[in-house]
Amino acid sequence: MSIPQSGGGPIEHPEQMAAYLAAGCKPESKWRIGTEHEKFGFCQANQSPLPYSGPCSIKTILEALRDRFGWSPVLEADKLIGLTRNGANISLEPGGQFELSGAPLETIHDTANELNQHLDELRGISDEIGAGFIALGAAPIWSHETMPVMPKGRYTQMTDYMDRVGTMGKFMMYRTSCVQVNLDFSSEADMVQKMRVAVALQPIATALFANSPFFDGLPNGIKVGAAAFGKILMQIVQACCPSYLSRGLALRLGSNTPSMCQCILSTETADILMLWGNLSAIFYRENCPPCPQSGPA
Repeated sequence: MSIPQSGGGPIEHPEQMAAYLAAGCKPESKWRIGTEHEKFGFCQANQSPLPYSGPCSIKTILEALRDRFGWSPVLEADKLIGLTRNGANISLEPGGQFELSGAPLETIHDTANELNQHLDELRGISDEIGAGFIALGAAPIWSHETMPVMPKGRYTQMTDYMDRVGTMGKFMMYRTSCVQVNLDFSSEADMVQKMRVAVALQPIATALFANSPFFDGLPNGIKVGAAAFGKILMQIVQACCPSYLSRGLALRLGSNTPSMCQCILSTETADILMLWGNLSAIFYRENCPPCPQSGPA
C-alpha cells in the first residue's frame, strides 16, 4: 500500500487519468523495474503479530531504521506510518505487513541487491528487540481478531467496504502478503502487451512460489492463500471493470464506465470520505452529497 502522496490538482474529466498514464511512456533506454516486498512481523517470545507500538513493535523498527540508516519519516496525523529514501519507500499494510516499495532500478539484479540491503537493515534491528519476519502469502496461525490495525485513516474505510461486498476481503487485507513488480512501457500498445503477458503468467509464478498451506493454524487444502482470496475478490472487480485480456484494453478503458466501486477522498481537513455509486457522476460532480463543492484529485 502506497504512502501518502501529494495530488496533482482537480480531476475534471476522465480523460485526465488516461493522459496521466500516457505521460509515463518512456523510450526503452529509460525503462526501469521496481518491486514491492511484503512480509509479516512477529514477536519471537510468543509468535504473536507485531503491534504498532511498544518495545517490540513496528513503530520501534521504523524509528530505528530512520535513526540509523538515513530514512526520512512519513507521518499521518502525527503517527509514523512509513519511511522514504532515495526513491524507495517503506509502508505498512492494514495488518502491519511490512512493505519495501523499491526505487525504479535498471535491472532485476539491482532490485535483488536493494532487497538484500533492506533485509539486512531489518534483521539487525529485529534481533535486538526480539522480533522476526516471515515472507508467507498468508498468516499461518493468527486469527483476524489478533491482527493489529495500522493507524492509517483509509484502512478504516476500506475495512467497512470489504464488509459490504463479500466475506474474504478483510482476510486479504489483514492476513495476506505478496510480492509485486512495476514495469515501464514505451507506448499504449506496449503497455497492453505487457499487461496481458503478466496476467497470463501470474498463475504460473503463483504456483512456482506457493508457500501458504496453513491458515488459522490448520491445513487449508491449498498452498496459495493470498491468491485464493484474491480470486474471490476478482469476482467483485470484474463486475466493475473490463477484463485485462479484452481486445479493447487501452489506457482510457473504463474511464467512463459507470461503477459502484468506492472513491476515497482526502479533504483539506485530512478526513477521508467513502463515496458509493456511479464514478462517472462523481467525475462530473453530480449526486455527490458529501462534497458538493469538490471533485476528485
